[in-house]
Amino acid sequence: MKRIAILFFAGVILLQAGVAAGDDKTVLLDDCRYASAEAARAHWKPVEKGCPPVGIGTIGGNAALKLPCNFGANKDWQLIWERSGKWDLSNCRRIAMDVAADKGRGAFMMVYLRSGDAWYRYTWLYVPPGTNTLTLQCKHFTDHRGKPAGWDKITAVRLAVVREEKPADR
Repeated sequence: MKRIAILFFAGVILLQAGVAAGDDKTVLLDDCRYASAEAARAHWKPVEKGCPPVGIGTIGGNAALKLPCNFGANKDWQLIWERSGKWDLSNCRRIAMDVAADKGRGAFMMVYLRSGDAWYRYTWLYVPPGTNTLTLQCKHFTDHRGKPAGWDKITAVRLAVVREEKPADR
């Protein structure tokens, strides 16, 4: 399997309800504008052994966070990176991410938001080849590994990139 990378150049959460189109307020998870790879690595940590550290790059002149995914050299079915912080997303209705999958190939992702001792999870998000804005509706996140403490108590974001083929029994 060829090496792919996912580049994020904006991680924005748009707040919920009652606002006119174009008047959405935003909560920024990460602007991905790091001065160096070391600065990015201070915020985004590999979760599992063998997961490579994040890097930095650009997309159309915009700063980007690079998630290197060399599944040819890595036996795991997913690679996961985590960023800690504190966010109140209780008024959010969607998460928008600008992403790019290189090498002309798409990728599958999962997005996790930790709340208390459990997670909200958005599974099997397809990232098409090229540069795209992906919108995740918060109502489509599911509870994972227990009951999350609430959208107002988000303390971490995890981004998982998975092999192209969806594992049959995961």
